[in-house]
Amino acid sequence: MRVGMLGGTFDPIHNGHLAVAEKARLYLALDWVIFVPAEVSPHKIGSTCSSAQDRFQMVCLAIKDNPHFRASRVDLDREGPSFTIDTLQAIKKE
Repeated sequence: MRVGMLGGTFDPIHNGHLAVAEKARLYLALDWVIFVPAEVSPHKIGSTCSSAQDRFQMVCLAIKDNPHFRASRVDLDREGPSFTIDTLQAIKKE
């Protein structure tokens, strides 16, 4: 199983996010792309407008028509800023 991840604040998610994810999926022959909204982006502390739950719901709505896209709450369900290494370790534990 080949899986890619796309993390970000997704405030809001837009067609550019979806296009990059699909291009990466095709180019890298990925089975899935997992979208991982950040609870707290270390680069945007205090600058998000939408709540984490609203951003997660926006991601779910945006990806619902692509069977190769998934959404993960891994960064939303833990404390602190979202760093890639922490996200990867949390997903590995799952």
